[in-house]
Amino acid sequence: ALLMVVFMASSYLMAHVHMKGAFLRTDFVVALVMAACALKRRHYATAGVLVGYATTSRIFPAVFAAGLAVRFLWSLRPGAAAALRPLRERSLYLRFFSGFGATVGILLVASVVYAGGWGAWSDFARKISAHRAVYHIWNVGLPSVIAGELEPLSVAARDRGALERLRGTEATFETELLQSRRTWLRLAQVGMLLLWVAAIRRLEDHDVLMLGFVPVFVLVAPTYYYYIVLLLPFLFLAQRLDRPSGAIGLAYLFLSGMAGFWFYLRWDQYFTTYYWSSLLALGLSLYLIAAALAETRSRPAGAS
Repeated sequence: ALLMVVFMASSYLMAHVHMKGAFLRTDFVVALVMAACALKRRHYATAGVLVGYATTSRIFPAVFAAGLAVRFLWSLRPGAAAALRPLRERSLYLRFFSGFGATVGILLVASVVYAGGWGAWSDFARKISAHRAVYHIWNVGLPSVIAGELEPLSVAARDRGALERLRGTEATFETELLQSRRTWLRLAQVGMLLLWVAAIRRLEDHDVLMLGFVPVFVLVAPTYYYYIVLLLPFLFLAQRLDRPSGAIGLAYLFLSGMAGFWFYLRWDQYFTTYYWSSLLALGLSLYLIAAALAETRSRPAGAS
């Protein structure tokens, strides 16, 4: 826990200037960390409740449950019923998703009753739609890597408001460029997700939840200040601090987090800062997949 506090204090994407001391903005990530701990203790229903709460708070945390959904579907495969372990796992996953569904349902109904109707949710849906309609330069994710280009800016580009303070050879981004590379983006997303599915196949369930960071990076690409979810892969690696994979991964997390401050000092809050942050997050995602695959290969076929 103390090491996690040091990580939070030294990573640009979790800097206090983003959080502005508003600790209640971080309730969703607290719930996700607690859910991982609950799964470690085999409290599946409690973990489901916590992920359900995180989902009603910020929506995208639902992606962290995707790995458990994959594991549940795997337990339903033909022939799985003949083995005791898949049957036991199926029961645990049902507890998790029952807690998840009940929490989302109860909080949704409670919010509608409290607000006196669906108006607040309608406003929220419109706001989210507006955010997702146009990819913002502050988003950190695989689309930033695919759509970015390193080239000197033209005079015309320097004259545009959002780019006027950039200096030298920078990363540029245009919505049209992302659209033209949509096929490459989809192929990259499918490829990384297939690797992620292979990587989580034999991990413990609490590790599977924490590796939900990978599909969040690949599919959601949240705004940079939501990358406080790096606490989940941090916890995944911190468990393995006595192994080279954990020590190297934690060193990478600390160094990349501190590098973000250099990006910010050089480029402020423009696309280049988050382009390089996205590249570092891509490196982390691939490292997590590789570490999990190596761990999976070292386990016997019957291990979870």
